[in-house]
Amino acid sequence: GRIISIHYSPVWTNDHCEEVVLFFPIENPLGKRADALEISYGIIKKRKVSMLTLSAGLSYVKVETSEGSGPSTQGIPILYQTGCPDNYTVKDESTIGLALRAQFIPSIRWGGIGISPYLNINPKYTFASFTINAALGRIKPRS
Repeated sequence: GRIISIHYSPVWTNDHCEEVVLFFPIENPLGKRADALEISYGIIKKRKVSMLTLSAGLSYVKVETSEGSGPSTQGIPILYQTGCPDNYTVKDESTIGLALRAQFIPSIRWGGIGISPYLNINPKYTFASFTINAALGRIKPRS
């Protein structure tokens, strides 16, 4: 069989700075983060106790690069405060990438828990992930 899929994959950075606007906290990234929307095509193989998919496709990737250094601006008490650097800047770029995805699900008749490695190759910010996921529905082929 064949499979066509649409995926959305966000990637966040661990580094961030915080702002507080009227008591509502906002986290701003430092470093890079990306949002990827992909459409892929591939193969699906069902066995008696597992399912395997391999797919590849194009992705639209929006990369946000933010950086800054130096002391943080304090702001106006109660209304606005920040822990972000004085020279905090954000730059958005978009690009097209190649998305590669695999999925292996050991299963029972109506579902299973599996693993899924993922790679997005693009000129601005290449990233990868490894997820554990659940699948529901008829997975085992009929006897």
